[in-house]
Amino acid sequence: MTNQRISATSGKAIYLAAMAFLLFLGLWGWADSGFLLGFAPYAFVALICALQFFRPLASLWWLVFVGFAGASAFYVWVLASDVWSLLAGGATRALSDLSDSLAFVIFLLAALGITVGLFRVRPRTTQPGAT
Repeated sequence: MTNQRISATSGKAIYLAAMAFLLFLGLWGWADSGFLLGFAPYAFVALICALQFFRPLASLWWLVFVGFAGASAFYVWVLASDVWSLLAGGATRALSDLSDSLAFVIFLLAALGITVGLFRVRPRTTQPGAT
């Protein structure tokens, strides 16, 4: 059941959006941390997104979805902790200045949007005898 094919729906474009976002983060990571640590992990998941676009499998969908859901949860947690720190008068991590705050909110919205899009194209099991 883990290799169940995902039905070919009109939502496969979400994999292209995920791939573009991952490659952007990978190129940014390459400039910051080098190829192996900064680019390769993102490129690997982007390759899985490309495979999903052409031949979607449920097991690979889970891998991509869990990664984006985890990133979304982490971004939301960082935002909530920074807002809490701002209200308490403490230091923040992501909301330190306007450009960092803007980039962080864009990354948060992109990760959330891709997570929701992936959830919408999730694999569905069909009942035997159902038409």
